[in-house]
Amino acid sequence: MIQDIFPHRLFNEFLPKTQPNPSDIIICLQGNTIMIGGSPGNMIFPKRDDFSVGLECRYLFSLDESRIFIAVKDEIDTLPGFCYMSLKEIRQKMKKPLSYMYVAYTAWHLAEWYRDNHFCGRCENETHISEKERAMICPKCGNIIYPRIVPAVIVGVINGDKILMTKYANRNLDEVASCKFAHDKSSSNFFLFFRSLRQPIILPVKEIFHYAISPKYTLSTLGMVKSQNPAP
Repeated sequence: MIQDIFPHRLFNEFLPKTQPNPSDIIICLQGNTIMIGGSPGNMIFPKRDDFSVGLECRYLFSLDESRIFIAVKDEIDTLPGFCYMSLKEIRQKMKKPLSYMYVAYTAWHLAEWYRDNHFCGRCENETHISEKERAMICPKCGNIIYPRIVPAVIVGVINGDKILMTKYANRNLDEVASCKFAHDKSSSNFFLFFRSLRQPIILPVKEIFHYAISPKYTLSTLGMVKSQNPAP
């Protein structure tokens, strides 16, 4: 699991006035990509002293003693020995260390939240960062925007030694995926499980139970529910 980084620890306290030291990690975004260096199995991030003076940064969290910042400005020029990669490319090509993989996903989650909430969704006014907590505040209408978790449930439908796989409709993708569905806070996981299977494939199932938790992607997940031996 991508979150299994023991003995490393991630600290996500909100420290808005923290400034980077020369050895601190800087996350740089360009569109939907992150600046990454190193080699497969030994990925690295740029450090503060890799950049010239004047780089505006925002503290995100810490991994053990390493503090992680994000460059406020997008489209930072690529440093020698580095390149921009999507999360999928990082996961498939770089792979390790696992703790840095977790850093990439967690940093991306927060960076997207900052970037997507630059303006208030209620009154369209420009927001600013709270000084007290990790939140964006609209000075016009008072709207407070917190990082949002959008849970999803991954489902494994088992029949003997086989598992049901799906393909996305209307997407140019060769990969297959297990069944999954977004969580509706007004319904239980098991109700959503039945509903999600009956809508696309009308498949009766039985013996449903919780299996594991796997926060693998940018959206946090509730867990995995698998069903053994679909009902005839």
